[in-house]
Amino acid sequence: MVWVEMGIDIESQLIIVGIFLFAVIVQTVAGFGLGIVSLPLLIPMLGIRTAAPIVASVNLIAIALIFIRYRRSFQLRATKPLLIAGALGVPLGVWGVINIPEVYTLTALGFLIFGYSLYAFFTPQVPQINHPAWGYGLGFVSGICGGAYNSSGPASVLYAHSQRWPQETFKSNLQGYFIINSLIINITHALSNNYTPAVLSGFLLAIPGIAFGMLIGFALSKRVNAERFRKLILAMLFILGIRLVMTHLNF
Repeated sequence: MVWVEMGIDIESQLIIVGIFLFAVIVQTVAGFGLGIVSLPLLIPMLGIRTAAPIVASVNLIAIALIFIRYRRSFQLRATKPLLIAGALGVPLGVWGVINIPEVYTLTALGFLIFGYSLYAFFTPQVPQINHPAWGYGLGFVSGICGGAYNSSGPASVLYAHSQRWPQETFKSNLQGYFIINSLIINITHALSNNYTPAVLSGFLLAIPGIAFGMLIGFALSKRVNAERFRKLILAMLFILGIRLVMTHLNF
């Protein structure tokens, strides 16, 4: 009934399920991307104020399930700067989505996706950073982006690369940070009364996508070349980012 009132038909609902299916597969295989992939695809149908809290709730469930695989290598002390500063940045990001006109928030999202896809595609060597101030600064930026766009990844991945963590620790620490950060994002959305009937309906609609996305993603992760898959997704994000910027700057 909620979807009918919003003018979203059965075909569009199936597309929403498909978007989450694809985004969860990406997150499972590549280790990133659920928020930054699904949000720009959902916005044209739902708008950012409805899409953002739906993605936040889906993100929490998916990341929690993925974290189970990597939990043994998680180092809470190493991620403390990200966690503390990220928690402070989240409310500012959620506030921005609610109060700043969409033309500005969506243009900023386009630049974020565009910039991150370029950085991650070429993976430049990041210098080792030992001073904790960088962790707090990047954590704050990560929290803002997470609260606004469910895209905590770019800033936190940059910090993780600078720490020279072993590969297993790298994955575990990031997933541990993401799950705690995602929990804070969801609490902030709840306190801001953003969980409307449309958002709750969207979350229920996403459940099949989460379930099948996990199954397919874990199966694919053993069979596909993860690096080639990652580059393909980044190329897609590059196009999505340019499209968002050009659309909202009226090019």
